[in-house]
Amino acid sequence: SSAPNSATAEPVVSVDPEFASRDFVDLAFTWNATGCAVDTLGDVWCWGNNTAGELGVAALTPRATAARVDIPGTVVEVVGGLAHFCARTSEGPTYCWGYNANGQLGNDSTMSNHVPQEVAGGHAFSSIRSLYTAVVGLTDSTIWSWGNGAITPTEVLTGATRIRAGIDFVYWQDLGGVWRAWGNGTRPVILGVSRGVAPGERLEMIGLPTGT
Repeated sequence: SSAPNSATAEPVVSVDPEFASRDFVDLAFTWNATGCAVDTLGDVWCWGNNTAGELGVAALTPRATAARVDIPGTVVEVVGGLAHFCARTSEGPTYCWGYNANGQLGNDSTMSNHVPQEVAGGHAFSSIRSLYTAVVGLTDSTIWSWGNGAITPTEVLTGATRIRAGIDFVYWQDLGGVWRAWGNGTRPVILGVSRGVAPGERLEMIGLPTGT
């Protein structure tokens, strides 16, 4: 029998030349198998599934190659949730797009949208993090949250310096360097806390050194 043709055995991958020429500084994924990356010029590129507009393009079809998302300003951070993305710009505004049944786009609506929507309230966040169907943002020392029924940013607490988030919980570092948390009480929270954390309950994280 003849040997396999090695020239045709390899899969052919198409890559946008402009995308291939960029260097990237941030990367995020949804739980729905979509990825977005921020390049050094502040542009966002997305690829993968597109069931709710999370690629930031009009056609609700998946893409194997990255497409640039039209976002005003220079993006410095991108985060992803169930099927939505949010991008923070250096100019101040944050924009979200994709699935929005829970208000996670933060634009006073529950309508999904492939066009990046400016988050309401005019907040200039210094950091954003995404949960499954919600987003949190930090301004100065105040944490704001939208999604899970809140369709615009709602103040949660003050006195925070850093934020982190998982599928249904948030960690925040207070002004004294102590990490605290709130989240879904049906799941144990890691990092030394042996019990669930009820929504809105905050507690000292056990065993976390200051500045971690």
